[in-house]
Amino acid sequence: RGFAPSCAPRRQVWNEPNIAKFGNYGDNSVDVRARRYWELVQIAYQQVKTGCLDCVVLAGASAGGDSYTDANGYRYNDNEARDWLEWAYQHHMGDSMDAVAYHPYPDFGGGNLPSYAKDPCTGTDSWYRYWSGFGPDDPECGGLAALRDVMVRYGHADQKIWATEFGFPSDGWREPQSPERVRDALEEGIRMWRSRPYTGPLFIYSFQDTEKTFPDCITKPHDSECHFGLRDSDGNPKEPAYSDIRAALIGDDWLPTLAPGRSLFRGAAMRSANGQFTLWMQADGNLVLYDTAREPIWFTSTFGAPARPRPSATCGALGVGEALTSGRSITSCDGRFRLTMQTD
Repeated sequence: RGFAPSCAPRRQVWNEPNIAKFGNYGDNSVDVRARRYWELVQIAYQQVKTGCLDCVVLAGASAGGDSYTDANGYRYNDNEARDWLEWAYQHHMGDSMDAVAYHPYPDFGGGNLPSYAKDPCTGTDSWYRYWSGFGPDDPECGGLAALRDVMVRYGHADQKIWATEFGFPSDGWREPQSPERVRDALEEGIRMWRSRPYTGPLFIYSFQDTEKTFPDCITKPHDSECHFGLRDSDGNPKEPAYSDIRAALIGDDWLPTLAPGRSLFRGAAMRSANGQFTLWMQADGNLVLYDTAREPIWFTSTFGAPARPRPSATCGALGVGEALTSGRSITSCDGRFRLTMQTD
């Protein structure tokens, strides 16, 4: 989903510089590191454009940032991705890039899907926005929306955000997760990313697990960094994620059928085989049926529904007035029946 000529090279300036161990400089304070990084961005931009005017320069490349806890037990994070980018704008150093690079990782340690944010997501010491680099389309609760909010406020709404890393590991969580859960997290992220008009390309991290002989994977075999691949370290596809993510990336965006055990996540949709009707589970929590003119035919009026996944419906039933909200599945008790968007 690019916006530049497909043949134009892309150049990303640094990787996760808002994390101290990757952007170490001077006394390692946020102000010193940020100034040095954005100075390097200006230099890199001039050098790249001198030799390749059509090249796309990506800057920011930010992750969740570093956090620390004060003497009172309060957790701070003053170099979150949105803060890192806002520093550049505030110091008039944010014009030397064609797009913002970002790593919208979900809270995979907690096994949470990309759409997740604690409800409520503010005023609590048990949840922080930077834990969910993706999150709902709300600047208060979602890292991606917060980053976009900074861009709009400083007059850079015309630029895209590129996800130069996005993934969900198959090991290394605080609680065990099923292969289906890993698949759902990756697919939800892809669907949600496509549903937001300000996003550019998304890069899955990664295609294959780190080699088992890598030192860190020997000493810490369950470290998440060793298990981000769609294939294991021997090259074997991790199913069902491998096949379903492949289909989501290269196949039809929206299928007419919701298979048994699957969920209609935020940012995802079902489309009738003739393309006439589309059922959207919108990012704002509202489930809406549209026709080809994008006119709503039916909707649930569930704006702002909690992003937290809810249990599957009992025996595939929805009562009058109930909504198919985020994370819910409609499957028959015996698993033989599917929810299908018919052509009529």
